[in-house]
Amino acid sequence: MHSLQGKNILITGGTSGIGLAVAENFVASGAEVTLTGRRDSGAETAAKIGANFVRCDSTDEDQVENSLRETVAAHGKIDILVINAGMADDEGSIEEFDSARMRAMMDLNCNGVFYHLKHAPQHMHDAGYQLVDQWDNLEKSLELVGQPDLSLDRYRGYCFQRTV
Repeated sequence: MHSLQGKNILITGGTSGIGLAVAENFVASGAEVTLTGRRDSGAETAAKIGANFVRCDSTDEDQVENSLRETVAAHGKIDILVINAGMADDEGSIEEFDSARMRAMMDLNCNGVFYHLKHAPQHMHDAGYQLVDQWDNLEKSLELVGQPDLSLDRYRGYCFQRTV
């Protein structure tokens, strides 16, 4: 496992699922990790793994900006940003799919990523930053901790097949 000692990492949507698993590996590798999430209960989850927490709804541009500022104020810099917050809903046929649910999914998966990509660089330039987006976050995150996932392409294929 590679050492991430002295690195400050911000993981959006890091309080469950893939984001939480990545956070646990980063903490184990010596990084100072901050998680974001929509629910205040994320603070408890973060504390359990030795991470920090900033409440942030990634669909709200002001909250995204604030989460970046708070992280830098608390830790001096952001070396790595893992844009992990996202959602998928592939239950049922497209004819039955709720339009409001689709708008919410697009807001988080597209606008949320855009807001982070728009505002993060101004907080990261001095650190020689690395951005990891939601599509390749697992692969790059596992590489950073020396555990590349050989089955990721198969998983992507599975997700694509479920969507179609």
